[in-house]
Amino acid sequence: MVRQEVGWFDEERNSVGALCSKLSGDASAIQGATGSRVGTIVQAITTLGISIVLALYYDWRLGLVTLPFIPFVLVAVYLQSKILMGQSVTESKVLENAGKVSPANKVNRPEVVS
Repeated sequence: MVRQEVGWFDEERNSVGALCSKLSGDASAIQGATGSRVGTIVQAITTLGISIVLALYYDWRLGLVTLPFIPFVLVAVYLQSKILMGQSVTESKVLENAGKVSPANKVNRPEVVS
């Protein structure tokens, strides 16, 4: 964005509000990808590991009963992380469109000086 020609900023999709929204949305997406997604995966793996160890500790038969359900839990965690990422992408697009409208109204409004 820094090395663009001056005419690039005159396009409607590159207005001040759209660029600000895009930059803030990109920063939020990076934070969301590293924060909530990694946190969800670590939480699921830790919970799964502790539950298997405890089940095997208390009764080995109970541990063997829980082992077939591990793939279902892993698939659920994967789907949950995909849903979280999809929501953040949708929110960033909506915020970018909202940012395009707001500054355009301020710039094109005539001032009345008395």
